[in-house]
Amino acid sequence: MRHCAQAFIIHFEHVRAWMLVLSLITLNSCFQKFYTPNSQETVNATDIEKAISEGRHFILHYADTNVALKSIELKGDDLLVGQMSLPESWRKALTPRINGANHMSKREMNEIIGQAHIYYLGNKPDLDEQVHLQVNKIWRFDVYGLDKKATTSSTVMSIVGIVVVPLGLIYLLAKIALDNMEFNMPLFW
Repeated sequence: MRHCAQAFIIHFEHVRAWMLVLSLITLNSCFQKFYTPNSQETVNATDIEKAISEGRHFILHYADTNVALKSIELKGDDLLVGQMSLPESWRKALTPRINGANHMSKREMNEIIGQAHIYYLGNKPDLDEQVHLQVNKIWRFDVYGLDKKATTSSTVMSIVGIVVVPLGLIYLLAKIALDNMEFNMPLFW
């Protein structure tokens, strides 16, 4: 009987170590957040006006560089924009996948979801202050949003992982305990 108890303790220590490793892996990948660029190839003034009214941070992609916009105003078919250098924290989501999930951390979520990206034909003008841009030269417009499908899938898988992994480990521990014990009476289950 003592030999069985020692074997159980040794097995239990291994199982406990594996349980800790699996828990860390499971919890590390739980409840991930994803965004989608919601790309449009045809852009009109209404789309830009809507993004302005939502208070989004605008990033302008020229052919040769990217800049942040400190001001943006729609005047007919032109945009009057004030440019500034791109803050480092805004650079994380410059090249999203159009098809597929784009991961973001929970800390970055509000910043990334609040971005709108204008892709403009042509190079950055030499002027750094106010620049007039023609709306018809915008070849793509992205208004970042939460990717609900990928985020929901991650949440569901996280919940399943949190429930299934511990139940599996409890079953494994119970099986090891039962296999290593000597019973003098029959089990009725």
